[in-house]
Amino acid sequence: MATTIAEGRIAHAQLFVGAEGTGALPLALAYATLVNCENPSAEDSCGICNSCNKINKLIHSDLHFTFPTVGKDVVSSDLMEEWRESVSENPYMGYRDWVLKIGAEGKQGNINTKETADIFRRLSLKALEGKFKIQIIWGVEYLKEQGNKLLKILEEPPEGTLFILVCEDPNQVLPTILSRAQVVQIPPIDYNSLTNALIAEGMDEPVAKQTASLSSGSWLMALSLSQNSSNDLFTYLKDFLNLSLFDSKVPERIRLIDSLSQWGREPLKLFLNYLIDMLHKAEHISFQTNLAKTAFPEENAFLEKFAKMLTPYKAELIFKKANDAIMQIERNGNAKLVLFNLSLSVRNVLAN
Repeated sequence: MATTIAEGRIAHAQLFVGAEGTGALPLALAYATLVNCENPSAEDSCGICNSCNKINKLIHSDLHFTFPTVGKDVVSSDLMEEWRESVSENPYMGYRDWVLKIGAEGKQGNINTKETADIFRRLSLKALEGKFKIQIIWGVEYLKEQGNKLLKILEEPPEGTLFILVCEDPNQVLPTILSRAQVVQIPPIDYNSLTNALIAEGMDEPVAKQTASLSSGSWLMALSLSQNSSNDLFTYLKDFLNLSLFDSKVPERIRLIDSLSQWGREPLKLFLNYLIDMLHKAEHISFQTNLAKTAFPEENAFLEKFAKMLTPYKAELIFKKANDAIMQIERNGNAKLVLFNLSLSVRNVLAN
């Protein structure tokens, strides 16, 4: 990306696609910083010039933000203080983190018609201090039919204007917008980088390695696991598996599922990924490989017992059901129903 900037081959509309927690927004900000840097190197922005400092503080006069809001006439400029605080605290934040910040949990946000009019107004003005006027739209999936009003400006923007669109799922983006942007795929954060970052945060190396392996390349998921210790996850997982095995314990199972369903999407995905990881380790118990070891003795003791109930075929069936559950949670499926169906599948697989 730095090469295209140095060579002057900057696409005027780019779509940064990355799963939640993998850093699409931080990379969009880094790209905006490099584009307007006063003294860039061949690889990166200088980080110290006036432009870099202002973009780092999210106060550059030629850097504009659009993001989902809640309320018919609420626009992004009404929430800039909250936005700056949220991005400064955690640029890897997800949609749920954002609606919690603005006190709108459980409500559906969108990018409304008034906001699209604001985009036109902002970009009609000349750049004040940068080489480019940069419009970042975070959560472009929430730009529905009103997004068609932006097609012309996306296709033929004012001179010196750059659009950076950020999304998790391009399948939820209007096809008319998708076709007008150069797509940049943001991969999951690699295992070593996650491990090193967690160690830098003060986590012991064995725990950091296990946390990184469970986090699916997501810094948000890694933070969630570090805040909800592995011991907590282990307790819930042990109870979930044990209660799934006995028809006589359906009431206890339902109470547990009610509790789990309150966690929210990312913690639930973390729980399900933890289940998959523990299944993998249980599979390897019989081979006595390092892959079977965890950082916690109580987990290893449980795995020894659980492994006796598994065959490769049974493990594969549960893997598939757990991955299906993750996909359903990502699509905002009913968490209680998803978890209850998974527990039934675990019961049926292990009982046969």
